[in-house]
Amino acid sequence: MATREEKKAKQLSKIFEKLEQRKRNLNQRPRNTKKTKLISIQSNFSCGPQVIIPEAPIFRPSIEEFSDPIKYLTSIKDKFVQFGVCKILPPEGWSPSLDVSNGFTFSVRSQPFGIKGETKDEGFYFGDGGVVNFKTWKIAADKYFQKLFPNQQNLSAQAIENEFWRLIYLNNPSLFNIRYGSDIEGTFFVDVATDDIEAKKTYSGSANWNLNKLPILDGSILSNLDYKIPGVTSPMLYIGQIFSRFCWHTEDNFLYSTSYLHSGASKTWYAVPGEHANGLETIAKREFPELFAKYPNPFFLKTLIFSPQLLLDAHIPVFKVVQAAGEFVVTLPQAYHCGFSHGFNIGEAVNFALDDWFNFGKKAIDQYRNLKVDYGVLIFDEIICKISDSKQIMTLRAKNLKPCFDQVINEELNYRKQFKNQMQFNKLSKRKKKNLIKYEWPEIFGFTKCSYCYHKCYFSVVKNYTINKLYCLKHFLEINQNENVNINESNSKPKSRLKIILHIRCKKSYLLELSNYLKTEN
Repeated sequence: MATREEKKAKQLSKIFEKLEQRKRNLNQRPRNTKKTKLISIQSNFSCGPQVIIPEAPIFRPSIEEFSDPIKYLTSIKDKFVQFGVCKILPPEGWSPSLDVSNGFTFSVRSQPFGIKGETKDEGFYFGDGGVVNFKTWKIAADKYFQKLFPNQQNLSAQAIENEFWRLIYLNNPSLFNIRYGSDIEGTFFVDVATDDIEAKKTYSGSANWNLNKLPILDGSILSNLDYKIPGVTSPMLYIGQIFSRFCWHTEDNFLYSTSYLHSGASKTWYAVPGEHANGLETIAKREFPELFAKYPNPFFLKTLIFSPQLLLDAHIPVFKVVQAAGEFVVTLPQAYHCGFSHGFNIGEAVNFALDDWFNFGKKAIDQYRNLKVDYGVLIFDEIICKISDSKQIMTLRAKNLKPCFDQVINEELNYRKQFKNQMQFNKLSKRKKKNLIKYEWPEIFGFTKCSYCYHKCYFSVVKNYTINKLYCLKHFLEINQNENVNINESNSKPKSRLKIILHIRCKKSYLLELSNYLKTEN
């Protein structure tokens, strides 16, 4: 009697024969039609390099554990830190309502099929794929799946995965184009869906897994913000089709993330643990030197993808998750991840932060400043100040925050001291001292960005009123000290006649008071 594997092998053999026949038939057609280009890549769809990646852990919380997301995530994070990613299966019977209408419209991006996305004179990007409505998108997505895999409704995740990487490594974006509805502001969460009154009572606490609520629950660091950041403190939607992909990246500010797949086909995820992030970057620089020569960090563009096998060959650990509808995926700080859809699906994602995030947040800010890129979404100094000033800080949080907070304020106070030395503060008259340093924060400043490194200044900012530019203390000092670079970039006036003011929002006494408070709570 034939085994299941033998039956599957025979089925695949028949499929290959049919596809080879289709290819021979297509070769007789003119090759300049779009249809030929699309279908001609179908042959031997499972004959690409088989990518075997070890799987990340799966957690199955009880109803009681599931009722408090922050507490539960805190309890399990150390169990998957060496994986960078995990899957969480909600308790049986938990199913949030899906609130989406056929008339819902959204923008999509085109994703040319290649390793590096699409390169044009103005940059490296995924293009505009237009605006679609939900009903027509689903119909088109299902048809596209059938064109790629005719008469194949029950393909294994492994078969789809193999074909994905085969097509990626053809590296010919002109063959065909995938579209992806990504980074759509909004949510499809409503509440727990069940007609059973007792079940509603049982699962009422589980409504906290509604991604509109999770980032701002008590215990989440982001709950200290009094404004929304789309995709960070409020969710974004992801509506995919076969092979819609999200490329290698870390979360903004090295935050945690959680993604829920509402319905549709599965997604495959790959992740590299945060402690091996530098290893992944080293491999990418080796493989794509021209890209890193052109951009400070191409990963910020989220358009670069390459096989995880490349990392495994370099002894960099990579782990896989296949996420089905109704399942959560959680990624850890600084963990690189990428993936793709197996067909039409609807996902939703948001960020959050637990008490061990502070050092990752500081590391991310330092990276952005060094690379001089405007990719951070959080005002890190604001967050650590507000948490310290809340006077409701827990002992564990204080223990994690204290070293990071002290490092940040020591840097800030040291820069202030250097500023006084550079500007010969002690030799100035009393009137000039008052004009040089002002303990005020004009409303027009709001949350200011350094003109040089794009750092979001919170404690203080230097304004050059002569050229109307703002600088963080760190880079004002560097530029002002460099004899080859005058802070007056127009060189229209000598330094002695520049109007420069250091505006201070947080006084030294206030910062030291917060540090002492953290010490008492530690």
